[in-house]
Amino acid sequence: MVGKIKFYLAEKRYGFITCSDGQDVFFGEDQLCSGFAVEKDLPVEFEVTTDPTSWKSYAQNIRCLSASEASAADFGVLRRFEGKVLFYHPRKFGHIEFYDEFSNLRSIFFHLSDVQPAVDLVQYEPYQGCLVEFDRGARQEKNWRSRLS
Repeated sequence: MVGKIKFYLAEKRYGFITCSDGQDVFFGEDQLCSGFAVEKDLPVEFEVTTDPTSWKSYAQNIRCLSASEASAADFGVLRRFEGKVLFYHPRKFGHIEFYDEFSNLRSIFFHLSDVQPAVDLVQYEPYQGCLVEFDRGARQEKNWRSRLS
């Protein structure tokens, strides 16, 4: 699996990787292969394993991708997508239909709080059929965080 380092806390010896599907996975310093310094947005390759006692997933065998490997992977972590609003509910939520980086037709949930104000600083509400740009990874991060609370 490929992804990018989301953050790493050297003093606590752990961090998170954002996977190519937008999900975040935990890693500890002992899961790093030797020979590279961990930095934010560094492209990495790794395996995801589940702890049999806690059932939590974590990354292991993490290695840094070279520049040529990273460009060849073209995994699109946290890249912007274009889509069309399928519907928008009066209660301020909806779904966007889009093609992912592998040309698969997908849809994703959004809430008005995810919509950034326009250049004129007005918070416009989307409507069915309007074209939008969005960052898929940020939305999935929010979904993941809300499931934890």
